[in-house]
Amino acid sequence: MEKATVDSWAQEIVMHSWLGQWAWHGLHKLTRRNAGPGIVPSAGSSRENVTAILSHMSETWGRAWLMVSAGAVISRILWPERKDLAKRGAELCSALDLPPTPQIQNRRVRDQLEHIEQSLPGWARRTAKSSPSGPYASWSYGTEPEMSTMSGVPANMFFRYLDTKAWQLRVGTASIDLKELAVDFHTLSGAIRVKHTWTIGTPQSVRPDYVQRSR
Repeated sequence: MEKATVDSWAQEIVMHSWLGQWAWHGLHKLTRRNAGPGIVPSAGSSRENVTAILSHMSETWGRAWLMVSAGAVISRILWPERKDLAKRGAELCSALDLPPTPQIQNRRVRDQLEHIEQSLPGWARRTAKSSPSGPYASWSYGTEPEMSTMSGVPANMFFRYLDTKAWQLRVGTASIDLKELAVDFHTLSGAIRVKHTWTIGTPQSVRPDYVQRSR
């Protein structure tokens, strides 16, 4: 693979790694600022409360989804599903000498959302059998058992749920560790910057210095 081509792909990987790190940095702050469960407000909520809850939920889920989307782009570049592109991905991984990044290669959550026309109906049928009130196709975040106690709805009743203590994002039957995903972004961008002097240093605002891979 020509150097110019490798450099072009490398820049894309670094840029999406930075986006993922930026999203994690903001997500970490958001969820620490509001430790309670994030659920769709009830009909009796005040307008101010509804606005605050929906704004916080939108930013929280926007950043979580940006992390998954950034990882999906990198995964398509390095580990494409199409057989005719697999050789290019392998050559690129070799040329960049990239370390393993298991969470970026985790496509299950992305697939649950990209093929929601298949995943949601099946999940709803299975969940309805174990819940007299039926499943909730919306989203929520928080920690268990506080989530069930404060909202009255178990976490497994939501199609999308973010555990803000374990940092597990679950969509339907699939899950991904967002903290480990943030480390993968940092690992990839760091590995590429070592060999490519054209990359600028990671901006301080997105550098996850507090993120350490779980032992």
